[in-house]
Amino acid sequence: MRHPLFMLASTLILTGFSTCKKNSDPPQGSACPAQLTAGATGSKDLTAHTKADSGPTVPMPASGEGMWPWHDISKLDEQALKRRGLKIPLKSLWTPGKGGLARAVIGLRGCTGSFIGTRGLIITNHHCAFRAIQRNSTATDNLLEKGFIAADRKSERNGFGTVVWVFLTQRDVTREILDKIPPDCKDEDRAQFIEDKEKALVKKCEATPNRMCRVSRENHGLRFLLLENLEIRDVRLVAAPPRAMGEFGGEVDNWRWPRHTLDFALLRAYVGKDGSVQDY
Repeated sequence: MRHPLFMLASTLILTGFSTCKKNSDPPQGSACPAQLTAGATGSKDLTAHTKADSGPTVPMPASGEGMWPWHDISKLDEQALKRRGLKIPLKSLWTPGKGGLARAVIGLRGCTGSFIGTRGLIITNHHCAFRAIQRNSTATDNLLEKGFIAADRKSERNGFGTVVWVFLTQRDVTREILDKIPPDCKDEDRAQFIEDKEKALVKKCEATPNRMCRVSRENHGLRFLLLENLEIRDVRLVAAPPRAMGEFGGEVDNWRWPRHTLDFALLRAYVGKDGSVQDY
């Protein structure tokens, strides 16, 4: 949540499922468990071999790690994932048209956060709620200095323009962009064509009320995904520690573990009973 990994909900990082346990490192030349892709046999022989033009056979460990967009989740081998510790059904992570846990990870301006309940409560980093904390602070009620916690819903504070984006769906638009590039165009013309096409796709997507859309360039432009998000504008400040605790260690300790800090804040997103979105 430290960096603007916007709507990383669109991607499931499975590296942890494909590495060997730290307390049982394999001997030299052995491999981690089998591939996670659908069709993996689970054979004990988990090592692929590539024979060079000259020289001995070179063992190459099969690996299932990678970054898997949500609409590709169904291609993974669920049984292989369960052997690596997956405790929930694969479809609960993401099912096209129905959603899943991907929607628990939300986007904020320059940040991310996570829903931690069924009533819109969100946890994020302290600096991600800094604007709301600062705008609610006064000379006689300095929330930055003393911290804040709402005793009840009525005590929650105005988010002052804080916006939450909830991932809805994504669509591969690679062909829509690349197939229409004029042949033999110059590099700068090609770049401009792609940018214009992206803007057109976003504009069309955002014609639906309360939508925030963007085109994500995957693998440096080999693949383009149109991400559609619900924009919630009624967001309120629920709790935040004093700044001295929320920012303890500053950038010196940032990305270092273990560390001692209360780098968090709680927000709450509100929609109508019918799911409609309104301003604060």
